[in-house]
Amino acid sequence: MSEESAGCVLAVCRKAGGTVMKLVAWKKACVVAGLAVAAVGMSACSAQPGVAVSVGDVVYTQAQVEEGVRQYAEMMGKRPQADRLVQALPAWAVGIALGQSQGVALDDTQVREQLGVLKESNNIQAIPENPGKVVSDLVRYSYVQQQLAAVSQDSQKAAQLLDTFKDLQAHMPVSVNPRYGSVDMQTGNPIKPLFGDVVAADSLGATAMQQGQ
Repeated sequence: MSEESAGCVLAVCRKAGGTVMKLVAWKKACVVAGLAVAAVGMSACSAQPGVAVSVGDVVYTQAQVEEGVRQYAEMMGKRPQADRLVQALPAWAVGIALGQSQGVALDDTQVREQLGVLKESNNIQAIPENPGKVVSDLVRYSYVQQQLAAVSQDSQKAAQLLDTFKDLQAHMPVSVNPRYGSVDMQTGNPIKPLFGDVVAADSLGATAMQQGQ
């Protein structure tokens, strides 16, 4: 992973400030940063049956992603694209791990409290009855950004955070289910699945052969 790409999440943290818990801020910061980090981190476009993406020991199943799509739509009134959501998840997982390394984390009760704050401030339309892993990690990642934004104003601390982030990313390899797209190994850009979130089996075989050359 290049230093430029590794600094992406930290740069977002430094610039975000204020109320990062706004979902608007998440859409601009988390999704864009997530795609940038995930694009570089994805090395093997394969996953175990039922798994959407794995990031080190962190696993998001297809069922959890589908639940996340539904719950996001419930919260925001707009259904997100599953492939973009999956491609953003690696940055969330690494960002959450970065927060944990600094003692910044939310348990399930605190996640619900943060969702309550968002609802009271009219940043979301509704709170899912049982927030799933995807929505919960969205809240956790946003919280980490909020808390580390102030800390990373100090250049020495920012450099330490960057080193920690790069070390975490190096030990959290990404594997994504091809039905959610892949990555152009030359440019690092995400490649959308051929038909919605379903990729033809013969096309996957051709892609695997090309990447193996």
